[in-house]
Amino acid sequence: MSPGRVRTAFAKYILPIVGRDFGFKEGFRVLERVQPLDLTKEYALWVGCLLAAEFQSPEAAEFVLERLSDQDERRRYRTITLYSIAWSSLDLTAAGNWIRRQAQGKEKDALIEGVISNVSERNPADVVGWINLISDPEKREGLLKRYR
Repeated sequence: MSPGRVRTAFAKYILPIVGRDFGFKEGFRVLERVQPLDLTKEYALWVGCLLAAEFQSPEAAEFVLERLSDQDERRRYRTITLYSIAWSSLDLTAAGNWIRRQAQGKEKDALIEGVISNVSERNPADVVGWINLISDPEKREGLLKRYR
């Protein structure tokens, strides 16, 4: 079995068990320990985001955002969006309530974009409401044109 397959299997099957049994924070600690296995940081963060999303809690969300603070801006916002997609697909109400309480800015916009991605397929009528929460006027207008 190739090293890539081993890493993928580890991330896909073992980490969720660690997360369920010991909590998402321990799952993140395990991810940090396996870095020498050449698990890319971006992939590790994505798996960690999925792991934290399973807990569907503001505490997990805050933990993920804190962990992403050392990422370059583009990667950080992309990972935040992926986290939002994961959480909102599991529990849109909880994710939406937490996102609405966040301060305006790029982070919140990235979180909202994740929700829009989910809502656009499941409930297109709600998309415009979410788009209107985007603080960046240029991004908001682009999304409105895209989803009308």
